[in-house]
Amino acid sequence: MKLLRSILLFQVCLFFSASFMKLNAQYGVRAKINFDRNANINSHFDKRFGTTKNVFAPGYELGVDYWFKLKKKRIEFLPEVAYYYSNTTLKDGLNANANRFIFNFNTQIYALDLKDDCNCPTFAKQGPSINKGFFLNITPGISFQTARFTADATIMGAEKSEVINKHLNFHFGLGLGLDIGINELITITPMASYFFNGSKLYDLYVNSVEEASVETSFTQLQFQVRTGFRFDYKSSVYKRRR
Repeated sequence: MKLLRSILLFQVCLFFSASFMKLNAQYGVRAKINFDRNANINSHFDKRFGTTKNVFAPGYELGVDYWFKLKKKRIEFLPEVAYYYSNTTLKDGLNANANRFIFNFNTQIYALDLKDDCNCPTFAKQGPSINKGFFLNITPGISFQTARFTADATIMGAEKSEVINKHLNFHFGLGLGLDIGINELITITPMASYFFNGSKLYDLYVNSVEEASVETSFTQLQFQVRTGFRFDYKSSVYKRRR
């Protein structure tokens, strides 16, 4: 929890520093919960150690993004940097944790309101809330992950052991979201997404002196809430266009 608080404080400071440097743009802060499914790794630990829990589930993620869009269509782009952390006790004495540094290139397509763009926040748009706020989210991205598996002497029959795996991974996600305009400055956006990740080779425990290499690709169910800030709308020309 101390690590998560430190990361949260860092993200908040980064966000406000960027905002004060450039108040004519939109930024967002994202809080996420992830449920990874690593079938081959889960199967390995189940067979060797009788575990039943999913590795790296749940995982928690914090991100900040910058917003820009097409001029005449409601297609928006939100490049994002994020940090992920998960810590799972698979059974007493056997633990798995992971951290990821992530870059996402989020693309939001407002299919129900594609042509009707006043270049203003959701709160200021005309029409039904679902039409003006509902979107399809497409997220290609890349991450660098460090995964650690630790086992103490009660598990290994020897001294405490640790296996570390480091991977560069590409991912692709599809999701749905809904912008909820609180006012002309703030928009809250809940989203649900499903991610596909590339296949990687993991070194895992077999016993106190052996390791096994297991190849696995994993999927990820993600729920998130984004808080967006429209400093550009507050400051200038978009109000005059309404």
